[in-house]
Amino acid sequence: MPRTSAKIMARLVGIDLNLFRAALKEKNFSWHEPETAWTVEVDSPEHEQMIAVLKAVFAREAGASAPRPKKAAANRRAKKAAAKTIRKQTPG
Repeated sequence: MPRTSAKIMARLVGIDLNLFRAALKEKNFSWHEPETAWTVEVDSPEHEQMIAVLKAVFAREAGASAPRPKKAAANRRAKKAAAKTIRKQTPG
């Protein structure tokens, strides 16, 4: 059976390897020995667990870099405009 690793999996989807490894460590899988490579057989239960963690990291990272909704941008512009108006009206 072919094998894969955290390094290969992270590289394939463009996720930072250190983030992926940290997320794997947080799961504290009983099958992984500390201080060893995250290497598993493809399509094994361990591989499926790693895929689940990778999906979660990917979703979290995609959400963090997603553009803000237009409403939020409009609210920021409105606040800036209001602050500018107040500064103009305040004697200095």
